[in-house]
Amino acid sequence: MKRRAFTLVELLVVIAIIGILVALLLPAVQAAREAARRMSCTNNLKQLALSLHNHHDVHKMFPPQGFNQQFRSQFNGGYGWDRMGFITPLLPFMEQQPLYDDVISYTFEDRRPWSQNNMADGSVSPYLRDIPSLLCPSDPNKDLPDNYCKATSYHGNRGDIIMNWEWNEWRGVFGDGGTGKCSFSTLTDGSSNTIMLAEVAIGRHGGSLCPKISGLATETGWNQGSNATACLARVGPNDIMIDPCQDNAGSASGWGLGRRWGDAINIYTIFFTILPPNGPSCSGGAGESWGIPTASSHHPTGCNVALCDGSVRFVAETIDAGDPTQIPPDMNGRPQDYSGPSLWGVWGSLGTTRGGEPPSDEW
Repeated sequence: MKRRAFTLVELLVVIAIIGILVALLLPAVQAAREAARRMSCTNNLKQLALSLHNHHDVHKMFPPQGFNQQFRSQFNGGYGWDRMGFITPLLPFMEQQPLYDDVISYTFEDRRPWSQNNMADGSVSPYLRDIPSLLCPSDPNKDLPDNYCKATSYHGNRGDIIMNWEWNEWRGVFGDGGTGKCSFSTLTDGSSNTIMLAEVAIGRHGGSLCPKISGLATETGWNQGSNATACLARVGPNDIMIDPCQDNAGSASGWGLGRRWGDAINIYTIFFTILPPNGPSCSGGAGESWGIPTASSHHPTGCNVALCDGSVRFVAETIDAGDPTQIPPDMNGRPQDYSGPSLWGVWGSLGTTRGGEPPSDEW
C-alpha cells in the first residue's frame, strides 16, 4: 500500500506561503496597534484639556506656567512655589486630589520635583508616582526609571517667540503667572485657532545618541537674537542629534525632555511653535538653560495637539512653519514684546493667543 506524504519541495512551498502571509499580516497588526495607541493618546489629551477647562471654571483662568500666585499665597512666598508648573494645579481636576495633597505636603517639607527624598511619613515622593494619563502609549521612553520625577508626554503651549521659563512675557497659553492671566477672554485669535497642548517625545537616559525627536541639542546658541538654523544644524544625516541626549549623560536621571511633570522649566513641560512637529529640540546654553522644545511624537508623520476649545487634532510634520532663517523683530532689544502676526506660518499662528492671524484650514 502506497503512503501519501509531502515532498521536500511541497513543504518548502508551504513554509514560503506561510512566511509571505505573516509578512503581509504583521504590518496590518502593527498599524492596528498604533491606531489603538494613538486613540488612547488622543483621549489623554482630551481629558487633560477638560481638566484645564474645569480649572478655568473655578479660577477664571488657565493655570500659569510657574509663579502661580495661588501657590505663592499658599506657601507664603517660600518653598519653591515659583517652579511649580501648570500640571500641579490640574491634579484635583484629573481625579488626583490625594496626589495633589501629597505634593503640597511635600513642598511644605521644602522638597522639589528634583528632590530624591521620601516624604516625612516615609512614603515615596509624590513626584515618583505614576500618572498614566500623562503618558502617550506610543512613546518607548514612557517607562524609563527616574530618580527624581515621573515624565509627561504632554506639554503646554508657550507661544512662537523664545522666552526662558521665568520671563514675564508670554505669547502662548502658558506663561508667567506673576504678570499675565490667560483666559478665554484673552484668546482673541479664537479658542479653535489656538493650540493649548501638544505631545513632546520624552527624552532618553544616558549618553547614547538619540533620535532627534527624543534628544536635546545643547549649547546651540539659539536664542531670541538668532534664527532656528543653529538648532537645525545639530541634526545629523540620519536624523540623529550630534550631541548625546542631554540627560546628564551617564546618570540615571537629569535633563531630558518631559522628564519632570511637576517642573516649570521649559524642557520639562513647555513647547514652542517655531520648528514644525517632529523637528529637533535645542537649548541655547547647557542643560536646562534656554530650552526650546519642539512638539513631537512617535506617531508616524506628526503629533496630536489639543486646541483651546477642547478638541484634539493631528498635525502633520509638513505643516507650513514659515522660514526658519528669519529672526524675530528686535523691538529695541526685547523681541518678547512683539505682538504682531507669527513669523512661522500656520504652525506659528496656532501658537499665538492674540497674534491677529486669520484662521487657516491648511493643517
